[in-house]
Amino acid sequence: MHCYGYTKGSDTSGPAEMEEVTICAGPETLRRLAEFLAHAAKLIESHGADFGHEHFEDFLGVQEPTCRLIVASPRPVEPSQS
Repeated sequence: MHCYGYTKGSDTSGPAEMEEVTICAGPETLRRLAEFLAHAAKLIESHGADFGHEHFEDFLGVQEPTCRLIVASPRPVEPSQS
């Protein structure tokens, strides 16, 4: 597993690889996140190499103002050179 992300307000052209990610959320959000991850896993299994990415916001049907979470294809992604 690889984790990538952007710093708030960043204007970099690509995500940087993260060593550690901390999720600060309540129980209901964590349950919905677990459902989303299971949903994304099923999509990866069913679409195989054609899977691109899936947004947590789309799964929820609402726009999250503080953080966006995306599950991407397990294919390796080249991190940006910062």
